[in-house]
Amino acid sequence: MSEWGGRSTKLYLWVPCSEKFGRSALKLSGPPTRIGRRGYGLVMELDAAKNHSLPLYKVVADTLRAKIEAGVHAVDGKLPAQEVLMEDFAVSRSTIRLALKELQRERYINSIQGSGSYVLRRESASAPERSYGLADALLSAHLAKAFTAAHVKIDVYSLTAETLNQAIGQILIQIRNGVIRPESITIRVIIAASDESLLVGQPVTDTADSRTRQRTSGLVRNQVSILRHSFVSIHEVVPKVSVTIKALAATPLFKLYLLNGTELLHGYYKFAEEDVEVDEETKETVRAYDTYGLRSTLFHYSSVGVAEDSGPAVLLRETQLWFESLWTTVARQPRLSE
Repeated sequence: MSEWGGRSTKLYLWVPCSEKFGRSALKLSGPPTRIGRRGYGLVMELDAAKNHSLPLYKVVADTLRAKIEAGVHAVDGKLPAQEVLMEDFAVSRSTIRLALKELQRERYINSIQGSGSYVLRRESASAPERSYGLADALLSAHLAKAFTAAHVKIDVYSLTAETLNQAIGQILIQIRNGVIRPESITIRVIIAASDESLLVGQPVTDTADSRTRQRTSGLVRNQVSILRHSFVSIHEVVPKVSVTIKALAATPLFKLYLLNGTELLHGYYKFAEEDVEVDEETKETVRAYDTYGLRSTLFHYSSVGVAEDSGPAVLLRETQLWFESLWTTVARQPRLSE
């Protein structure tokens, strides 16, 4: 999970990068910022109202809950201290306390004053593993688990790489600090071709107005650049790192993540009419069709421990074959220029 959180109505995304890249990407995300032990990174301010319809403490609780259910925080293990959670999520202590209180009420943790919060064992009959959740929280949890493998392989199909960027930042910090140490990382991403007429950003009435489409194209290009450069900081730590991105001349109506060939996260983009700002100075807006992947629901499927002819196992195989067919035929190198 990239380090994000909120103060007031803002959310922040912190993506680790080299100081050199940060200074060459001022137009992309602002100047590089050094945050304590984390080193340099790009700080992007996000709109909380668009990315989440939940209070911030519930977003934090959802993320921690998903990590507990995915086994990132083990039973009887201790959660990070409140000060660490405050820094990781960039939120206040009161927000963290509300999130922990909710998890304690749901019997996910037991908080002991002066000692900390510990993960409780939950009976599977009464509390089955959650197979769905908000995109960023669920992806963060399962990516964290996937990156404990020696050889990590991630395949992604989405409109942009925004959700992936949010989910990958904290993992890259852990790799750089030696907390986890995969031998190889292979990431393949298929995103929408930014030079195509996408449905996202299409004006509701004046279809000849191209400004909202240009905004969508710019978002695609920026997220691709962030993803590529965010892995620069771990090249000296992981011997083999490969991040390859291709584009497809079509608007994705769903998103999916294949993790190490055994896990699948899948969700749908929901379209809505939004007032999209097209001029920063005049604050002019245009009514256009938009969608927010961070707000979507992802569904989780796993082929681990199930029969080869079971539904989840067949779904994983067919989805992987579908992705390979796109990757080797109609997907092409993206154009990142204006």
